[in-house]
Amino acid sequence: MKDFFTEISKNLSSHKKVGIQEFCESSDYCGKRLYPRQLILLKLIFLEELTDKEEDILNYWLRGGRDGREIVISPMIRERIDHLRSMNYNHFREVVLVGGRRSSKGFVTGMAMAKKMYDTLQLHDPGLHYGIDPDKEIYFSCIATSQDQAKKYQYADFSSTIARCRAMEDYLTKLQELEFSVATEADLQRLAHMKEQGRKIGRDISKLRGVALAANASSVRGSATMAAVFDEMAHMQQEGEGAQTAASVYDALVPSLAQFGKDAMIFCNSSPYTKIGKFYERYEDGLRIKDGKPVANMMFTFQFPSWALFEGYQGYTSRWHKAAQRKVITASPDWDTEDSIHSAEDKDAIIIERESERQDPDTYKVERRAAFAEIVDAFLKPEMVDRAYLGKPTRDGGYVTLKTNWSHPSYHNRYKAHLDPSSTTAGFGFAMGHVEELEEQDGRERSHVVFDIVHRWTPEQFPEGVVDWEVVLRDITGWIDMFQPYEVTFDQFQSQAPIQWLNRWLREKGMSQILVYEKTATAQYNWNRANVFRTALYQDLVHLPADTPASLWGGQELKHLQQINTAGRFPRIDKQDLGPVQTKDIADCIMEVTDALIGNIISNENRESLGDLQPQAGAEGGYGIGRDTRMDNLYTSNKSTHSFANMRSKKSGPAGSESPSAADKLREKLGGLTAARGGSWSSNPNRGSHRGRGRGF
Repeated sequence: MKDFFTEISKNLSSHKKVGIQEFCESSDYCGKRLYPRQLILLKLIFLEELTDKEEDILNYWLRGGRDGREIVISPMIRERIDHLRSMNYNHFREVVLVGGRRSSKGFVTGMAMAKKMYDTLQLHDPGLHYGIDPDKEIYFSCIATSQDQAKKYQYADFSSTIARCRAMEDYLTKLQELEFSVATEADLQRLAHMKEQGRKIGRDISKLRGVALAANASSVRGSATMAAVFDEMAHMQQEGEGAQTAASVYDALVPSLAQFGKDAMIFCNSSPYTKIGKFYERYEDGLRIKDGKPVANMMFTFQFPSWALFEGYQGYTSRWHKAAQRKVITASPDWDTEDSIHSAEDKDAIIIERESERQDPDTYKVERRAAFAEIVDAFLKPEMVDRAYLGKPTRDGGYVTLKTNWSHPSYHNRYKAHLDPSSTTAGFGFAMGHVEELEEQDGRERSHVVFDIVHRWTPEQFPEGVVDWEVVLRDITGWIDMFQPYEVTFDQFQSQAPIQWLNRWLREKGMSQILVYEKTATAQYNWNRANVFRTALYQDLVHLPADTPASLWGGQELKHLQQINTAGRFPRIDKQDLGPVQTKDIADCIMEVTDALIGNIISNENRESLGDLQPQAGAEGGYGIGRDTRMDNLYTSNKSTHSFANMRSKKSGPAGSESPSAADKLREKLGGLTAARGGSWSSNPNRGSHRGRGRGF
């Protein structure tokens, strides 16, 4: 009887090269049924010829799909394909799929990854072919925020496709929840040889590996990766210095692909989120044109709503599947329920989608229509937040890196601390800082807020999955005992009991001079506090340590704060309800400490800046713009965008129509910042000059 492994080895070498449609749909391979536009997308990815009808659909996509606003595709896509073919590429090197939820981007990517592994399997010895160590495994990686997410979604699509592929089932040597292995021809010959010698095989020597990985630079660095897919890349951590950020993982992965040259492949997939971070950067790179040519002609970007790949399926059959699909996976709310082309099931789906959009149009726009969330309502500029993490500024324009000060108080400093507790199943934030007088480049000394500790307690840190107040209070009392802050304030949520406990503890320890109380917040107070912080941040007066995950997460929260206009007088500064950052407990602590320490100073400076300006008759709002640049400087210091004069002269709407007066808006904002505090501010004009003192001191 012939040896099993030898027989497989002989059969494998006779496999033919197949196109993507045959690989997906033929029962000799995966036996899957494709919707026609899924097939077009796969053909584009693998640089295959389109039929005339498919070319018409590609033209429809290039025009933006329905109403010209639904679909975005890399410009000059045909020229990109021709270029890659001329370079003997078999597919795009990098594919960015921005698809709504349930748009089948995971399914399509799973098919593409399986095709890549099948093509690699056709090589007798891939390691020898690519000039790498013959004993080194070749990875096909599915990367997500967590390993569990990778396992449940993209890896599941990929591994199930391989497991059901008839042409590969005999070479699948291991199939597990987080990893599977496929033996190459060289592997099978080695196994046969070892068996002939009677040697025991104690490990899996298959060279092709599919794996589910959590986003971490160390998990991909140094591996021989043929193909990789980022799943929900926009929802990974986007900023910071940690190894888990999308940028860190992407940058660590790219060198691992280089050894496979033109055969390497990377997918950056996600439903969209905000227009920041590595995912949006890759998205834009695939669209950029310079001097009439694509900047990155080996990239293919495709942005599409949840229903785009299911549209127009009616009546479609193929050589391998004679019966047409009977319904869509996801319908569009814009489709006409009166159109007879839609089945009864599709019409029900259309109605359901309309109701979903009606209930929450903003979320629907992002998650189904696949539109990136606009950042026009972002309260803070990300680059200003990044600057705060550079450290303390020096007179020569540089920065001295800050590290968390866990245990070295200075008796020259007066410390202020704030705790923002949430429910015990959410996060608790804490921040403590002090004021330092730093000399600036112009020789002036200004009051800067330097943060000593930024910390966060999360349910994941506790065995029961619930934040333990006893641990929180133990940490806080340790810091109080060491730093002797002049006050510790609490947010209003669940604060009475711990405040009473801390005050009793302080009396017992003889530290009753330290105030511990609840900070009562109103819409007006929160708005004023946020504006004080923004002014201080934009004037480079806020400095944070960048050496702990909690502190860096605070930066993420600050970047994702959004300004929400309400029916009342004061807008609300709130967290995002979508995406990777949906908390603001640390951000609230940072803003509260900043406001308490230098809020008076910022307010007085703003009053003085306006007080020095001379009202001029005939000038809009009474202030002259142009000759005296102090109004421009004041606006720039608060908003860090353009000058007040430029903003005032901006046009909007039809040609010749002016926008509402920005001068009036600024004066109202500054008036609210200084006067609307009411009784919470001292009437003593010199009070703000007391260094490090907050209200009540």
